Amino acid sequence: LAIDTLMQGAEANPGEAVLQYELGAMYQEAGRMESANERYEEVLALNTNHIQAMDSLASNLLDMDQDIERAHELAERLYSLMPDDPYIQDLWGWALYRKGELESARAILEAAANGIEDSGRADYHLALTLRDLGEEGKAVEYFRSALGKGLADHLEPLAERAIQSNR
Repeated sequence: LAIDTLMQGAEANPGEAVLQYELGAMYQEAGRMESANERYEEVLALNTNHIQAMDSLASNLLDMDQDIERAHELAERLYSLMPDDPYIQDLWGWALYRKGELESARAILEAAANGIEDSGRADYHLALTLRDLGEEGKAVEYFRSALGKGLADHLEPLAERAIQSNR
């Protein structure tokens, strides 16, 4: 019902970036990622510097392993605007990881993991990077840290398996 109401408002006011973004966020919360990403693209067509839309779209594309070039472009732009924000550092590091730039990703993700206390996402991304760099021992430490800080439900078993496979 809330999505329907917001959709009516967004359709009646297609030039309103705020409505388009909120509809995208609701789609995302409902697990409708393609619809969410379409709305985020609409927001960026209206306002190329909409921070939340850039962040949400880049994060979704990276997590879905889709259009990595577009995600990299958005993450790089955000990082250039907010280089000291640990959440943006995580996004940029994740984009670098997805592009295979592991050493660069490692440096950025270390800063992000140190700066974020309420989520294990950056720790998880750093653990993947370290694992792919062949540093399994350090990777396990960061998988554990990610679990301790808290991960999305779908990532927890992946981190637990990574820890188990290194015993």
